[in-house]
Amino acid sequence: MRSQDELETTAVRSGRWLTAGLTAGLATAVEPAALILVPACLMVSIREVRAFGMRDRLARRSLLAPLLAPAGLGLFAVYLWFRTGTPFASYQAQHDGWHQGDPFALLGQPVAERMLDNPETILGHLANPSLWNGILGTVFLACALVALARFRHELSPGVLAWTVGVGVLTVWSVMSLTNARMLLIAFPAVIVWARRFGGRRRIAFLAVETALFVLACTLTLAGLMLP
Repeated sequence: MRSQDELETTAVRSGRWLTAGLTAGLATAVEPAALILVPACLMVSIREVRAFGMRDRLARRSLLAPLLAPAGLGLFAVYLWFRTGTPFASYQAQHDGWHQGDPFALLGQPVAERMLDNPETILGHLANPSLWNGILGTVFLACALVALARFRHELSPGVLAWTVGVGVLTVWSVMSLTNARMLLIAFPAVIVWARRFGGRRRIAFLAVETALFVLACTLTLAGLMLP
């Protein structure tokens, strides 16, 4: 039997499973990275079922979230099928236009082939701000995942699954890497620093982040860096 506190807490959470599933479904319809919500919802639901069993009504209700999460993508795929003749039109557009879906696709591009054939040209490409934006973003994401791991006892499995999943997708995106726009989607990797730092360290962290933000905006608006 559940204690009264468990019943109240779980009732509050499970009362939003339908909302969670519907909003996740809307997200998967408009954002490819939102597919990570499917395993994230599933992990939280599995934890609920393992804790209270399938005979528990509230635990069974938690399955609504992972079942509804891919609905948006499914409906969008059906629309693409009728509109273009294939449900994979969006994927094909990104694959052909941005060479996404293959982390080694960049090596087959003319610029990469020229760099591999003439290694001395690599130094010239190191002056590209977009490259450093992606490298610094990847380092930041790796540090954030380590910070999140230290507080994993305070987080739900879904939070970790979402952050790791978005991180994998951004690193996989060889044409954009892990820029600031991608990191905003992996929001736990950003807000964890509010938990990690306090006092003067937090002020210093915010000052550095503000300076980098202004610099990135300036370079982007000047056309020197990809958004």
